[in-house]
Amino acid sequence: MTTRTSSGPRRAWITSIATLAVLIGLLALPPVRAAADQLLQIFRVQQVVFVPISQERSQQLESLNFDGQSLFLSEPQFEGGEPQPPQSFASAEQAAAAGFALNPPTELPSAPVSTNYQGWSSQDMSFQVNVESARELLRLLDIQNVSIPDALGSEPVRVSVGNVASASLRGSGYTLDLTSGASPEVALPEGVDLSQLGSALLQIYGTAPAQAEAMARDIDWTSTLVVPFPADLSQVQQVQVNGANAMLMRGGNDESQRGLSMYWQREGKFYVLGSTGLDQTELIVAAESIK
Repeated sequence: MTTRTSSGPRRAWITSIATLAVLIGLLALPPVRAAADQLLQIFRVQQVVFVPISQERSQQLESLNFDGQSLFLSEPQFEGGEPQPPQSFASAEQAAAAGFALNPPTELPSAPVSTNYQGWSSQDMSFQVNVESARELLRLLDIQNVSIPDALGSEPVRVSVGNVASASLRGSGYTLDLTSGASPEVALPEGVDLSQLGSALLQIYGTAPAQAEAMARDIDWTSTLVVPFPADLSQVQQVQVNGANAMLMRGGNDESQRGLSMYWQREGKFYVLGSTGLDQTELIVAAESIK
């Protein structure tokens, strides 16, 4: 939900997670407490549900004559200036002392020969939703059984991203990159029916209206983030990490040994674990050893 300075795949991961949290927050992030001024609802994601999106639906979304930037009335405003470059640390203890606590995996094929730690400081931002544009998106997708309330655009959406930490480990025949941070917190104006907006979100992803309504009733919006993934992409699958749903993605031609990445959430934190040289079982074992 905010773009943080970094490099390579880690920058893409952090940016994608942050952007995803903001966009989903426009519709259906879950409340955990009332704001002090009772003008806003506060949301923090505790768990994630992965929903398949078909190639046909993806193509339809891409072909729409719709400018996604129009969902916002203005550019996001960052409090305290633009995000700062990351800090580097020599050890996990040094990073933790600076407020970037991160425990790397302990179950690995062999002890790492080198490690590197970085931290991105917390960042707050706000932006205003263009309700008419959100309604236009539903109209273009012929979603008629839900509506976007005026309340969604009555106040700025406020986003708070806590400190984000990363660890890069290099061992004999493998690399491992872990990024973690507290789930972003989003404040939305009150007066929003989250179940209705959750149903709209599921239908945007291509879920049939009746199924979307049933899922929206069953999903605990006080703790759940819905994440889409390509239904026909064999390189993406859902797995379990200590009982939590995780999305596993493969890259490269050797599906068992190269380019595995995994995303999951646990106890209010998100985790992104990427590797080369580890197979699926080894990656899951490494993920489950993160304390």
